[in-house]
Order: sequence, then C-alpha cells, then structure tokens
Amino acid sequence: MKKMISYCGIKCHECVVYRISNRNRNNNSKKKKIAKKLSNKDCELKVSDINCAGCKASNKEVPSFVYKCEIRKCAKNKSLTNCSYCKSYPCKKIDMLFVEIPTIKKNLNKTHKKIKYR
Repeated sequence: MKKMISYCGIKCHECVVYRISNRNRNNNSKKKKIAKKLSNKDCELKVSDINCAGCKASNKEVPSFVYKCEIRKCAKNKSLTNCSYCKSYPCKKIDMLFVEIPTIKKNLNKTHKKIKYR
C-alpha cells in the first residue's frame, strides 16, 4: 500500500477508511461497522463513504466528507503538498483538527521545521 500524507497531515496508510478501501474493497459488513463508528451528529457516514483513495485523489475517488473538507480545498487552491508548506501554517482551520487528531500536528511540524521561508 502506498504511503501518503494527506493535506492535513493524516498518514493515509494508517487511516482505517483508506486501508479498507484498498484492502477489503467489497467487505460491506466491515464498512458498515466503520461508518457507524466514525459517524457523529454533524456527519453521518454511509457504507458508500467508506471508499477513499486519499484526499489528493480526484473528486470522483473520495467520499463526500473529504470532498467538502475546507483544509483540502485550501491546500489544493494554494497548490500545496500539505499544510506544512503554507506560509500561514498553523492556521485556525488546521488548529481545530489538531484537537481531534493530535498525531497530525507532529507529522506536519516535522516537515514545517525543514522549510525555509523568505
């Protein structure tokens, strides 16, 4: 499985949605369990949402919640590899996600420290 880091710093190969999409594509019972586990009051996932080629893929290859992601839109509009390459890093958008997924901050900070801005 290809190792990728998403725009927000998630390591795709560690993401349960990405992994099942690439390993057990037709296992709907497992996808149903994952959709239920990851759903919340703001975002209810369906089995069809548990199909992701990584957020850097075309819009046809990502679930609707990824297509709507403001971080993804921002990074794509700025043609960034990920948020760590942004001169405004960290910003309010990514700070909110750091609270939910603390490991992504470590992933992005590691790259951000190596970049020299003028």
